[in-house]
Amino acid sequence: MAAQQQIENYKSTESIGKIIKKKKRKANLMMFLMILIIALAVGGTFMVVNGYTPKDVYRAAKMKIESIFNNNPTHTVEIYCEALRKSDLDSVQDYLVNGNDNLTREEDGYGSNASREIVEYIKTLNKELKYEIVEETKDGDEATVKVELVYKDASDLINDVFSQYLEIGFDKALNGESMSDYESEKLLIDLFNKNKDSFTPGEITTTAVFRCRKVDGKWKIFEVPSEAADAATANVYTMLYEF
Repeated sequence: MAAQQQIENYKSTESIGKIIKKKKRKANLMMFLMILIIALAVGGTFMVVNGYTPKDVYRAAKMKIESIFNNNPTHTVEIYCEALRKSDLDSVQDYLVNGNDNLTREEDGYGSNASREIVEYIKTLNKELKYEIVEETKDGDEATVKVELVYKDASDLINDVFSQYLEIGFDKALNGESMSDYESEKLLIDLFNKNKDSFTPGEITTTAVFRCRKVDGKWKIFEVPSEAADAATANVYTMLYEF
């Protein structure tokens, strides 16, 4: 009888295990289908306009679905870091306590062609940005999320371009020459393109700590670290302030 009971218990346990696995497979399938629907809905336009791969579209759709079910500091910071990689911080304003981290607003001043060329180059480098959540620490309705960021460093390129630009401008001034706005901008663009063609960006690995707060039941970032600004600008943010 004892042996028979053990057999029945084993069969019961095995049956429960199969049910759990079946439910997990069904849940994963539903998640995949939801992601696929969103990817198909926005994927074509997204890829054509921004030049991203189907993998990028799938990843973005997956994060959108997960944001519906996940409400925690880590997930909020992951969404922000993904926006850094895509150079699309406007899309994460709802995840910021103040709705503005002062990084997206920098583009309001990119009115010149030279500035736009530099920004587009940085956006290309940002696609290679990598991030990994290291640690989350909660304290009531506040939390910190430590992230390792690995990104390209274009600061030497921009430093060389501006140094050469100022040197040429200074020499012209000494010789009593002047440049029009058009000539100044053309010189800057020419110097940038010349230096860019022979430049190989370095790579920076750093740790950033995001401070989060729960607002109306939703976790948001209320302090973006300076390291994130450097990552979003290929290390040009700090370089310009130190120039």
